[in-house]
Amino acid sequence: MIRHIVLVVAALAASLASAVRASALDREAFTFTRYELEVRISPETSAFDARGRIVLRNDSKTPQNAVALQISSSLSWASVQSEGKPLTYVESTYTSDVDHTGALSEAIVSVPAVPPKGTIELTVRYGGAIRLDATRLTRIGVPAGLARRNEWDTIGPSFTGFRGVGYVAWYPVAMEAASLSEGNRVASVLGTWKQRHAASSMQASIEFTGGQLRTSADECTPATQATGLTRQTCTFRSLSTVPTLALGNYETFARPAMRIAYLPLRSDAMQEWAGALERLLPTFVEWFGRQQRPVTVVDMANADMAPFETNNVLFAPLQPMTQRELESMLAHHVAHAFFESPRPWIDEGLAHFLQVLWREKQEGRRTALAHLKAARAPLAQAEKQAAAVSGGQPLVNAADEVFHRSKGMFVWWMLRDMVGEQAVLRALRNYIPAQDKDPTYVQSLIRVQDARDLEWFFDDWVYRDKGLPDFKVATAFSRELLGLGDAQGAYSVTVTVENTGDAGAEVPVIVRTARGEVQQKVEVRGKSKGVVRIQVPAAPVDIVVNDGSVPEAETGNNTYVVTGTK
Repeated sequence: MIRHIVLVVAALAASLASAVRASALDREAFTFTRYELEVRISPETSAFDARGRIVLRNDSKTPQNAVALQISSSLSWASVQSEGKPLTYVESTYTSDVDHTGALSEAIVSVPAVPPKGTIELTVRYGGAIRLDATRLTRIGVPAGLARRNEWDTIGPSFTGFRGVGYVAWYPVAMEAASLSEGNRVASVLGTWKQRHAASSMQASIEFTGGQLRTSADECTPATQATGLTRQTCTFRSLSTVPTLALGNYETFARPAMRIAYLPLRSDAMQEWAGALERLLPTFVEWFGRQQRPVTVVDMANADMAPFETNNVLFAPLQPMTQRELESMLAHHVAHAFFESPRPWIDEGLAHFLQVLWREKQEGRRTALAHLKAARAPLAQAEKQAAAVSGGQPLVNAADEVFHRSKGMFVWWMLRDMVGEQAVLRALRNYIPAQDKDPTYVQSLIRVQDARDLEWFFDDWVYRDKGLPDFKVATAFSRELLGLGDAQGAYSVTVTVENTGDAGAEVPVIVRTARGEVQQKVEVRGKSKGVVRIQVPAAPVDIVVNDGSVPEAETGNNTYVVTGTK
């Protein structure tokens, strides 16, 4: 009898696998619109167990009779049901770097045909263990220490903290495989998933032993205790951010403008962090006015854990830093407490821009430009890959977080250089998230502050993806001025700048001499040339186009050596 049952189950599994192959499984057909999970965390054994309901909507154009459900490969499926009846599924390991283990436990579930825009509710149960695992990084050559610093997700007696998909798939998801060896493929796949699930929500009732729970949830009920377990129900209103949990014996420093959950031995460091926030806040009040929400920081157990920010909560070890280092790191986080936008390129790009702006205020433009230059190469690589795979990612709907962070940051910096810092800040103070229903909304706010026609700029950098510009000095002509007084020994330099890229920009041109340098800007549209005349106090030595404030595809051709003068 048992052998007969095994044979029947095997036959059903084979039939399901055959049907899936025949219909070419679409792993991204369904959107997970709602999660209602009951989660139990046991730090002593690293155990994680979950059960609950998920609601899925078929967003493809064809009926679907198979659903892919993916969780971390350190977890396994126990059951999948619909309307109280068990569903047949085939479970296998699916290699993908959207999880820290480098793989997923994937269940291909046979379901009654779900029509386009139709929904199905599934009851699921799964569990296993979550332990520190840096496999996906070490297998591509990342040193073990650095890998563990970034892959700190674990459940354990000394520390419990873990992030959601992109780190640990502790709730079911479905997406195509992605590898870190494929450039920005992982970021792009995760970005697309987050875009699709921006309106999806999760309610998680979490049971745990020991310590207090700190999360990135929008709200959590007060903790209750029964039979040695503590229970809290937390709501995540959008899955466009990464649901993150941490357990610890936390104490809380609370002020109207900030909340810091810190571990008892970190009270001195906590005071330093609170002091840094108090120094930052007045500048942001000056920039934006009213603070939207408290700045929230959650301490992490090990000093070498890499900070992580999600949904306006910063998870970071409260370790001593220099004042400049601490303020620079926190500036990005504080920005999110003052300004929010439903558009990632505005929300995240602006936070990075304000972080660089703060560094410029504290340490000068040279330091700020060094920060911008460090972001150029990853952006150039992301642009190259996006062009090859999809023909580009317009910033207004880009999925890749490199675009949100880096390209968004550069767009705000270039706008600030073109229209002025105060014009940008006034436009942002007039920004109302609920009114941002059209991609041109921000452009209209800038136009109120500066009447220049910047349609070309937004078209090149926001509405379409024209890649990055590529500037070089095409020609340079210099002649000595024969006047007296201030003009004595001076030279007039005429520079023609060529842009071989498709995106235009207003770019600085620097003429360097033995007696110093002079800089002016010139607007150079895509596949065009621009001319600028610059007076310098001595014979020009060389000419540099772009000081790093405009991201380029190539920077090796930015310097032009002047060989002679007239």
